[in-house]
Amino acid sequence: MILKINNREFDYFNAVSVSMSYDKIASTFNFVAHFDPDNPSHRSLFQPLKYSTVEILHEGETLLIGRKVTTSFTSNSTPQLAQIGGYSLTGVFEDSNIPLSVYPIQSDGLTLRQIAEKILKPFDIAVVVDSIVADDVDSVLESSDASTTGTVKSYLTSLATQKNVILSHTKSGALLFTRAKANQAPIADLSEAVDKKLSVSGQGIHSSIAVFKDANIVGGNAGENELDNPLVTSFRPSVSVQSSGDDNDTELTAKLRRAAELKSIKLTIKLDSWMINGKVIRPNRIISVKDKSLHLYKRTNWFIEAVTLSGNEKEQTATLKCVLPEVYTNQTPSNPFS
Repeated sequence: MILKINNREFDYFNAVSVSMSYDKIASTFNFVAHFDPDNPSHRSLFQPLKYSTVEILHEGETLLIGRKVTTSFTSNSTPQLAQIGGYSLTGVFEDSNIPLSVYPIQSDGLTLRQIAEKILKPFDIAVVVDSIVADDVDSVLESSDASTTGTVKSYLTSLATQKNVILSHTKSGALLFTRAKANQAPIADLSEAVDKKLSVSGQGIHSSIAVFKDANIVGGNAGENELDNPLVTSFRPSVSVQSSGDDNDTELTAKLRRAAELKSIKLTIKLDSWMINGKVIRPNRIISVKDKSLHLYKRTNWFIEAVTLSGNEKEQTATLKCVLPEVYTNQTPSNPFS
């Protein structure tokens, strides 16, 4: 592994952890490093609140480019390591409001791409649009008004959600509008992986999900839609009200709420390598698993939602957090437990 701080390769580090999530605006990282207070270079690299640029690479592949956000030093009778943490370049959008320089914040007749590029320009961070969502991101929004106290992330997420678009990020630190590639072929079968855990909480899952919308002057006609969840045979109905959009959106709203409930089914896999088939394991990939000890009697595909890569001088481990692909395809789920 190679660690660069402000484009300068740094050798004295250990206990690295990189957490990458498909549906998050930024990845995060942590590591410990030797800090020599008498070294002018170290003094500059480790200076708190300097937000130094950090790049982490493995086997020649960039895992992320981000900024150092947290620094912790310890002083006692024996030399101690400094603890460093941070996030992708796009992590700043979790903490920052829309800058005054791009006001007014009401946008009329602009696309999601245009709004994002306008807001991100002062941050000098690029906007990348996956071809799979280009039509949605480039369609005009009649009117959009951001909150003065809301974050950049919350505003752009609210707009993206209306178009069934995921707000994510690239490994180089650009903001990414995308949609899950959850129908792709598995990159590996991990049935033989030793360390696996399946967790299912049925409390938040329903047999049917109904959404209705009242008629009003602004939002148009009334509408309703009800979907079944074939995984649940016990009668457990859910009924909710659609608060925005028009009557044409009720079916999509119902699908999104059913998909969100499926997140209560979680598969965690721990591997002793950061690589599968010669490539770093990343989110937005499919793996397959068959393991009767997990009540998975048939081979089932799982979507890698998040990956945490951890390593030190002795070992490297990858922890995969997986969900059913239907969480992101919005399709009717098939039962993995039958």
